[in-house]
Amino acid sequence: MIIFKFLSKIIKLLESAASPAQLAWGFVLGMFLGFIPGFSLFKIFIILLIILLNVNITMAIVSFALCGLLGLLLDGLFHSIGFSLLTQISFLQGLWTALYNTPIFPYTRFNNTVVLGALVSSIILIAPVFFLIKALVVLYRNKLSARVKKFKIVKALSTSKLVGLYKKIKVIGG
Repeated sequence: MIIFKFLSKIIKLLESAASPAQLAWGFVLGMFLGFIPGFSLFKIFIILLIILLNVNITMAIVSFALCGLLGLLLDGLFHSIGFSLLTQISFLQGLWTALYNTPIFPYTRFNNTVVLGALVSSIILIAPVFFLIKALVVLYRNKLSARVKKFKIVKALSTSKLVGLYKKIKVIGG
């Protein structure tokens, strides 16, 4: 049942009034939250960006959930990237030392190999993920939306009492 609710939320999200760019930026920022493990200053900064920028918060939450699970699988890769950056590249040693000696930067947990690897990987993936998600949203809205609405499971979800109640409340609320 949880999977049906999740699919229903994604379909509603794709058919919402939010622009494809808003959805894509929400996904990208959620990707950062999902990939970077634990709690750090980086995550607080990303949460502030989600709140302050005009991005789709629901898409950020969906992306956080999906990328959090994917991030668990990619921890080894993130560790390798972070380890290489922290220990193997000698000209960065001075940078890491200087950052660690600043008053606030150690709270980002950049000295954790998995955190640094996930952050660098997320930064590298910003443009490809943004344009991929934006293209997928446009593709869904232009070509797939009508087909998806014909699926029996989608019809069942859209005719449920809960969805009907939601639509009534939405109309009343304006």
